[in-house]
Amino acid sequence: MTISAARCGILLVAKRASDALSYGATARTAGILTRLYHVANLSTTTVVHPSVRALLCKPRAPFRVYSDSTGPEMLHRPSNFDRKILVWSKTYPSLGDIPEAVPHAKMKKAKDVFRIRVNIWMGVWTVIGCIVMIYWGRKSAREGNSLEKENMLWHQQINEQAKNKKV
Repeated sequence: MTISAARCGILLVAKRASDALSYGATARTAGILTRLYHVANLSTTTVVHPSVRALLCKPRAPFRVYSDSTGPEMLHRPSNFDRKILVWSKTYPSLGDIPEAVPHAKMKKAKDVFRIRVNIWMGVWTVIGCIVMIYWGRKSAREGNSLEKENMLWHQQINEQAKNKKV
């Protein structure tokens, strides 16, 4: 009975929590395994749906590389979007230069730089939008247009159409 067998598609369900704990399961997993056995009347070797298996299995250990003197260093396998972030933040010169696994600290720093740049550009475009709206508002005020005037004209048109329909 082992929890790692679940990765192969077979989940071994324990009759007692102590059985699961003796094979390296966490207390939470052991409780779930015993409940599965008692509630669902599962046999001790049962094929389980992958989503259930994902809940019960221990998560995979992060990818670690031991560096010279600092101890273990966590690495991140970047997705395509992560690779673009690494290039946009100028951590790497091109997509081809990015290794298969990037140090976690470098990836976090690149995402922070990207997040800051996105926020700055959102602020810049907001200020530009405000300036444009102020310009348009002042221009229409100089021409004598106002929302109150447009609203009055609209109501007059609606009232005239209603009178024409009654006649």
